[in-house]
Amino acid sequence: MKGDFIVQSQFQFLGEGHDAHRKTGIMFRGSVSEGSPMVACTVHGDGLTSLQFRSVEEAAKKCA
Repeated sequence: MKGDFIVQSQFQFLGEGHDAHRKTGIMFRGSVSEGSPMVACTVHGDGLTSLQFRSVEEAAKKCA
């Protein structure tokens, strides 16, 4: 996908309570490779919202 676009989403957390660890959101990535540029918009179960992004490709990290 290239150029400007608009994405809309509707959701509803099911069940009682406000588990802070449950979340829903949308992520867009430049590719499926590890470390690719991305942006993620997230709503957490306790109402916290977050916007995270990586604007440039990161080198792949090696696990020991």
